[in-house]
Amino acid sequence: GKPLDWSAYKGKVVLIDFWATWCGPCVAEIPNVKKAYEEWHKKGFEIIGISLDEDVDALKTFLTEKEIPWPTMVSTDKETAGPKHPMATKFGVTAIPSMILIGKDGKIVTTNARGEELTKQLERLLGEGAEAREKEAAERLKKAVPVEGRRID
Repeated sequence: GKPLDWSAYKGKVVLIDFWATWCGPCVAEIPNVKKAYEEWHKKGFEIIGISLDEDVDALKTFLTEKEIPWPTMVSTDKETAGPKHPMATKFGVTAIPSMILIGKDGKIVTTNARGEELTKQLERLLGEGAEAREKEAAERLKKAVPVEGRRID
């Protein structure tokens, strides 16, 4: 019932989780996502759920029962409910679960942030030494000299 303020997520690692209560694999992934949220939230990990449910009341009940702590977006307009959700359309989501992990820089890290892949990426992005690795990569990029007319593969 509230608009999403994307600027509140700037500088954080964000999982955008397209899912629905009627999707077995989506529901099966919830314990893994909750565990990741509990472990990494204080270090800068956020989740935005985008539900492709059409029954908003059933969704609200589900979110309460499963104690989902992150915001979940759902369309209440019959024209854009379910698979026609504006965000699903915008991002070309045609199958769920679809989990997109966004890095601190606002760029997509992976479009397959499920199971072990989510854990692996969070460790890399937020784990011990992540800031030092980011700083080192930025320094290397500053020192990089463009070479005109040469292809680098």
